[in-house]
Amino acid sequence: CNKALDLKPGNVKALFRRGKAYLALNQLDEAMADMRQLLTIEPGSQAAQQQVQLIKGRQRQQDNKDKAVFSKMFSK
Repeated sequence: CNKALDLKPGNVKALFRRGKAYLALNQLDEAMADMRQLLTIEPGSQAAQQQVQLIKGRQRQQDNKDKAVFSKMFSK
């Protein structure tokens, strides 16, 4: 995907695939950046909007995990 985006930075298919790959690797910030870039090119993309919602859900889960870990750390 990176090579395709080097050749054609606005390639929506490559952005979508790279965003999904980042999501699978739990690299949520990178995944969100690709999906938002895709949505600036194709604002009506339902698939990208669904991925954004999925990423937001994962980010909330990660934030909750982090809060639990830090609250245990500092409560002692």
